[in-house]
Amino acid sequence: MLTNNLYNDRDYLLPYLDKMLEWNGSKEDWKRRFNAYIPFADFEIYNAAAEFFTGASLEIVGWAGAVGKSDCLVLCKGYYEAIDGNDDPISA
Repeated sequence: MLTNNLYNDRDYLLPYLDKMLEWNGSKEDWKRRFNAYIPFADFEIYNAAAEFFTGASLEIVGWAGAVGKSDCLVLCKGYYEAIDGNDDPISA
């Protein structure tokens, strides 16, 4: 559950961001665009984690089974694109 305490929110949301980045292959590159399969039932908390750390919302781009009842493939634009619309770290 999110709170008004920035440090508590960070600690609560970080495992969700880490799970998405691990699926994508690297926990180090959260500033670039990434994708992941997540349980649709937990979409809101994963989206909150993406927004908290990158400033970008998740976009559902596919489904692993029944729409709305299975895992979904999500895309996050990442920090660089959320900041200036460009995935180039030099211009961010």
